[in-house]
Amino acid sequence: MESDYSNGVYPDLYFATANSTNAIGATTSVGTSLANINALVNDAKSNNGNIIIRVNTNGTAGAVGSTGNVTAYGIYGVLTSNPALAFCIDSTGATDQTAAATTTTSCQ
Repeated sequence: MESDYSNGVYPDLYFATANSTNAIGATTSVGTSLANINALVNDAKSNNGNIIIRVNTNGTAGAVGSTGNVTAYGIYGVLTSNPALAFCIDSTGATDQTAAATTTTSCQ
């Protein structure tokens, strides 16, 4: 996903509403890293896990078939061993192996 970062956005992710903060994001259908992202999400779900993607968006409305409008993200993998916690990685490169909240684009 990071290798696709261009012109201030991550083209693999979107949210329908422009200028959103900490929204529940989704994957586009045009990003070059999309197959990898979907494989990870599907693997987590098939193992009774859950992935939550939080995003901030720019001034453009996003759509599944368009280039993404996400300027920052936090991706959370809810731990099956303790569903109250999640592994987090964000667009700044920060990680948290036991994040107690899944509500922002920051793992802090």
